[in-house]
Amino acid sequence: MRTTIKASAWYDILMIRTISGTVNSVNEESAIIGVFGLGLIVRMPKGDLSSLKVGREITLHTYLALRENAADLYGFAEEETLHFFELLLGVSGVGPRSAINIADLAPVAVLSDAIKAKDISYLTRVAGVGKKMAEKIIVELKDKVEGSGKALLRDDDTEILDTLVALGYKEREAKDALHNIPETITNKDERLRAALRKS
Repeated sequence: MRTTIKASAWYDILMIRTISGTVNSVNEESAIIGVFGLGLIVRMPKGDLSSLKVGREITLHTYLALRENAADLYGFAEEETLHFFELLLGVSGVGPRSAINIADLAPVAVLSDAIKAKDISYLTRVAGVGKKMAEKIIVELKDKVEGSGKALLRDDDTEILDTLVALGYKEREAKDALHNIPETITNKDERLRAALRKS
């Protein structure tokens, strides 16, 4: 008699929360980590991938996503990012690939602040999330994340972001620069100059 094990049961059996090994190779979406003679494909945020060096030892916090005919391992340099990733997975309509892309768009603390503040404009413009999905994330996670509850996006920040992109900056670089502008700088032109200095 053949025994069938459901995906949820497989997850309990194969739960992998951390891995430690050698970085064998890195591409735009994943890295191959050598562990006990095996080469594990680990999907990671671009920010974490950019910090990897081939041949270096690394420890990652991981999540194993099981589907009917596949298993994908997701890895994060920080446990905080893994926790946020798992919270996103709890939002209806958010799968692992969407969750890792959202988690990669801004620091967890910044995204948590935006969610706590119900700042839809920040999530849709700076974090690149669609309006309906931003509303879902806010409704389902506002009581599960820690944040200041202070809105993050000024009315003129979207214009500054557009200006940086028009000047040739990659959108991620422009977003990072925008995140680092001191709150004390309120004038639009001064905020643009500050963003250019930070980028």
